[in-house]
Amino acid sequence: GWRSGWLLYIGLALMFGVSIWDLVSPAHRRCGPDACPTPPNQ
Repeated sequence: GWRSGWLLYIGLALMFGVSIWDLVSPAHRRCGPDACPTPPNQ
């Protein structure tokens, strides 16, 4: 139906926007310096 396609495109646009936002603003992190399980030198 049209709703599943609409949600698919919304999800893709959201993921694309988040990835671009992470690329253009490296200082912005979604978690604190000691709240991430991954090392900061990624």
